Amino acid sequence: QATEPAPAAAESTAASGRAAAVMKRLTGWTRTDAAWLAAQLQADIGRGSLEVEAQKRRILVRVLDRDAFAVGTATLRPSFQPVLDRVRAGIRQLPGEISVEGHTDDIPVNNARFRSNWELSASRAAAVAQELLRYGEFEPTRFRVVGYGTTRPLVANDTEEHRSLNRRVE
Repeated sequence: QATEPAPAAAESTAASGRAAAVMKRLTGWTRTDAAWLAAQLQADIGRGSLEVEAQKRRILVRVLDRDAFAVGTATLRPSFQPVLDRVRAGIRQLPGEISVEGHTDDIPVNNARFRSNWELSASRAAAVAQELLRYGEFEPTRFRVVGYGTTRPLVANDTEEHRSLNRRVE
């Protein structure tokens, strides 16, 4: 014998269904925005300087270290400036918070400027954020700068190629 669900349970199920539909629509918009941004940055993606991907409600732009920074430094290479100009132009068109996150490989850093990978990753993230903010096109309150050091590798730090992938700013 079938019974009717309790009114509260039915309302909860309906609300869950509506929330899932809204989330599906929002993630669809995020994928569309990420595809648009990737199209704007296609040449840089093709050269291996950047990667763009959609992650739920987040668009991730990955700046690969080999082109942006010399080993052990947080000074952006002048040759990378045009790439960041194109990133700035693209993300300027998109709403939301901008989180700039630095990452390193597992080789310890201890030089005159940086005592640790934490400091290096945070300084690289700050360098990218400052460059994106350079022309006053963004409200600084949209930005957050984070240094993760070695704590969030993309891949195992077991080869030089893998370490290179882990040295990045997202």
